[in-house]
Amino acid sequence: MLNHILKSAKKIFPIFIFLMMAAILLVSQPASGKAPTVGNGVLVYSPDPSQTFDQAGTTYARMITLKHNGPHNGTLLVTFDQLVEVNGRQVYPIYRSTDNGATWTLAANIGDDRFHTTRTSQPALFEVPQQVGNLAPGTILLAGNIFPEDKSSSRIVIYKSTDRGSTWTFLSTVDTGGLVLYDPTPVSTTSTIWEPFMGLDRSGNLVVYYSDERQKSKNILQALVLRKSTDGGQTWGPVVNVVAIPNKNDRPGMITVIKLPNGKYMATYEIVNRPDQTFKSAPVYFKFSDDGVTWNASDVGTPIQLSDGRGIGSSPYAKWVPVGGPNGAIIVAAKWGLDPSGHVSGGQNFFINYNLGQGNWERLPMAVTYDAIDYAGYFPGYSQSMDTSVDGLTLYQATNVENLTTRRNDIRVGSIPLHANRYEAEKAALNHVQAGTVVDGSNGQEVQFINYPDSTVKFTKIKAPSSGTYTVNVRYSNGTEQKSTHKVHINNGQGFTLDYPPTANWDRYLWVSFTTDLNKGDNTIQFSYDTGNADLDVIEVYKTDKGAVRKTLAGTALEYKNPIIKQRADPWVYKHEDGYYYFSGSVPEYDRIELRRAKTIQGLGEAQPVTVWTKRESGPMSKHIWAPELHFIDGKWYIYFAAARTDAPFDHRIYVLENTSANPLEGVWVEKGPIRTKWETFSIDATTFEHRGKRYLVWAQKDPDIYGNSNLYIAEMENPWTIKGQQVMLSKPELPWEIIGFWVNEGPAVLKRNGKIFMTYSASATDANYAVGMLTADESSNLLDPASWSKSKTPVFQSNPKTSQYGPGHNSFTVSEDGKRDVLVYHARNYKEIAGDPLYDPNRHTRAQVFTWNKDGTPNFGVPVADAKEE
Repeated sequence: MLNHILKSAKKIFPIFIFLMMAAILLVSQPASGKAPTVGNGVLVYSPDPSQTFDQAGTTYARMITLKHNGPHNGTLLVTFDQLVEVNGRQVYPIYRSTDNGATWTLAANIGDDRFHTTRTSQPALFEVPQQVGNLAPGTILLAGNIFPEDKSSSRIVIYKSTDRGSTWTFLSTVDTGGLVLYDPTPVSTTSTIWEPFMGLDRSGNLVVYYSDERQKSKNILQALVLRKSTDGGQTWGPVVNVVAIPNKNDRPGMITVIKLPNGKYMATYEIVNRPDQTFKSAPVYFKFSDDGVTWNASDVGTPIQLSDGRGIGSSPYAKWVPVGGPNGAIIVAAKWGLDPSGHVSGGQNFFINYNLGQGNWERLPMAVTYDAIDYAGYFPGYSQSMDTSVDGLTLYQATNVENLTTRRNDIRVGSIPLHANRYEAEKAALNHVQAGTVVDGSNGQEVQFINYPDSTVKFTKIKAPSSGTYTVNVRYSNGTEQKSTHKVHINNGQGFTLDYPPTANWDRYLWVSFTTDLNKGDNTIQFSYDTGNADLDVIEVYKTDKGAVRKTLAGTALEYKNPIIKQRADPWVYKHEDGYYYFSGSVPEYDRIELRRAKTIQGLGEAQPVTVWTKRESGPMSKHIWAPELHFIDGKWYIYFAAARTDAPFDHRIYVLENTSANPLEGVWVEKGPIRTKWETFSIDATTFEHRGKRYLVWAQKDPDIYGNSNLYIAEMENPWTIKGQQVMLSKPELPWEIIGFWVNEGPAVLKRNGKIFMTYSASATDANYAVGMLTADESSNLLDPASWSKSKTPVFQSNPKTSQYGPGHNSFTVSEDGKRDVLVYHARNYKEIAGDPLYDPNRHTRAQVFTWNKDGTPNFGVPVADAKEE
């Protein structure tokens, strides 16, 4: 809904309050090189009040960080409702920053040259992450609602840019609606469409979500709907309801949709008129979908609330971030806060959830604050947005903020570090001060009355994982109308003065920042009275250099000291829901199956191995026990392994063990027998995975009619030890790098990300020529059709003499301890020359390393890292 149309719905507060606030200017203290957590962010745009046709000046701030534009990744783009005409019409301005938000330049103005309307509103930005129809990865899309001067019609359109926002062309019309008029009453007759938001569904199709008032004949005041395009936005499918409540009262709107790491999609939206029309608070709700396009439309959803019942309301915007815990975090911004009874109350915090939307939500302080209650009637903070830096460690916030000099809203961008440790002031050691309850404190409290000579707030357990320089951000309020100061002492050392510029009032927060050296372990930071008065809410502490930042996320190391486990080949690491990592691999004697578990990947090397199965003396399963893999399927544990016979030591078959115990290191392992395949031939390295309700087995086997040692096959499974239907060959050794020493494709491992299924495998002899290749399929394709899979022409992971790592291969995948990074586990030797048969050289050690992702959504494994130096 348009800000300048919403005026009739707003509560106007006495003008004397506004005049009092106008005397106090917000202070911005930009730091070099980034949009800082200092002051109130960085100014992007300030409208000339003599040129605005609406007193708001700006609304609907939208921003993205480019992540699929190669060397231009990290560029920030911002657009917004600019309530100033350019050459007689309204446009969508595009502002760009190439220095992490420190400075901004106007890159383009997008006007309607197709339908020649004069009004633009409600923009949305989207960077295409992968090939979508004719849209290449990195294409920038802008969706918006355009309408003529008389507001007689509404039209959601899309523009595209292939040069990072410099030039734009019209792509398509998504939908058209009626008169642009905001009337939320149950008797309204309007048929407007509003507020587009873009994303991709599970199948990689472009989807536009928006508000729709055209279903009133069905007793639906307003619905949230979607239309899907299967050709990259050229044409659009039918309207599908996302939220449609047939009671002529609930009016859902302002939808955003995010994809979560568990594959589900989360819609976030406001519901105007809830619980009834006397509330002007528009509480925020959310609900889920399995694919982004199939929703239970009659389900009103779940309100976003803290454990004490406080919520948020109006114009929400949601973002999933990869920092915060095993599931990352969901962050939701909204214009204002709500008290437990549903009335507007404050609003200077994001709400954050660390459990994929389940359970209670928590507060997260905003980078940029504004007059959420809207005393002056300009609706600042209306429909803000967020995005993360490329590394996911910084959250950028773009919003409109009241300017008390121009009496219009500016557009500002600020940032907060997502990887910082936060320390609440009220939990520090307090002397001659007072902890008070406040609406917008990051934990609902702050420390006040730090205005006596002996007043101190001492943080005594500031954790530093290593010695070095750290940044400390301080959230404060200072309603004195002049600068106040504290003395700050680090580890009881010599103090320095910290300045606090005035805030708009005592209920309003800003940030100041300083850097300091901290010692490894516990540190103290003490704030003491100096001049004036400033209240403390929370401090953030984080490592300044990014090289160390990766090691301090959630206090868990993300780099590993290799080798993890010595003399264990064919490593398989699985992180279970009980919090343990489980490990299995080939022992040098090839005579048994061991399991071990630990809370960390590094800890697997110190964990006590438990032998859970031993080879037979003769007959089947009596020789060369290879590559055991542990899987948890339908509440039971299974081990897949290959074994031969003493009288035929290389005539392997695939076998399965089952265990019903909660802990697979305990209980009884039952032999379920061999997996029967098409031929009675050499078969090894089985792995299994589930996709869209079906379970598949992938393995290596010799085809009697194909030259070579083994090919890769896939088949659907009837149960964990039986395949059904036809087995299909996916790959055979044929490329030059696959046929050195032996003609081998083996050791498959499956990774599902970014709408794709990646299957790595190993090839050639098990010496320095051993290397990893990769097959790729779309997640929506028929996995039993070989044509669905494409094969890398060169290895994706191979020997590296510079790091002294040779023959890396037979890998598995897991996630880091904090759940935020993908980890490659593999074996390799640290020397090239081998005496005798490489199969019997015991020094293939298990190694692990974090890997990243390319802009096209494919994994980038890098090179095998060097072994850690002995301490």
